[in-house]
Amino acid sequence: MNKKHMLFVSRISIFISILVAVQQFTYKFRNFLLTGSLVNFILVMSFLTSGLLVAEIVGACSPFLAKIFGMGPNFIVLPFISLGNIIFIYLVNLSKKFNLSKKLIKIIFFCVLCSLAKAGFFYFFIIKAFVPLFVKVLPKESKMISSMFSFNQLITALIGSLLAFLVSERLKK
Repeated sequence: MNKKHMLFVSRISIFISILVAVQQFTYKFRNFLLTGSLVNFILVMSFLTSGLLVAEIVGACSPFLAKIFGMGPNFIVLPFISLGNIIFIYLVNLSKKFNLSKKLIKIIFFCVLCSLAKAGFFYFFIIKAFVPLFVKVLPKESKMISSMFSFNQLITALIGSLLAFLVSERLKK
């Protein structure tokens, strides 16, 4: 394995390790706002520091790792969460086309758009499509899933992405 591949695998490993540690630590507080914001922060930071592919791999793995460690909703929902994370990261990737550096209003506007897209995806595919199909099979989880993937996703994606862009600007200095 050459140096470039080793660096690539190392970056994925580092961000997944940070992600799992944050999920484990914040899960104890049962605060989806805290956990979700930090997870989104990690996803965006992984993109800003390591590139699109690293961030998409971390984002795709995130819900499955959370479930393996005893957190998160039913396994049936996890592919939707992975896809939502990948879409979110891809949209954040579009920030490269806009010079967001040192333009706070552009950063805020862009983060709002990306967060709305992620929350909208979750709303339509999880709340409107998934929950009605499985409400009879998983009545208790359906209520939890509906609350987790509604307005909360918009807020956590917005907080996480804003923090990541602001922190990355400070790291550049």
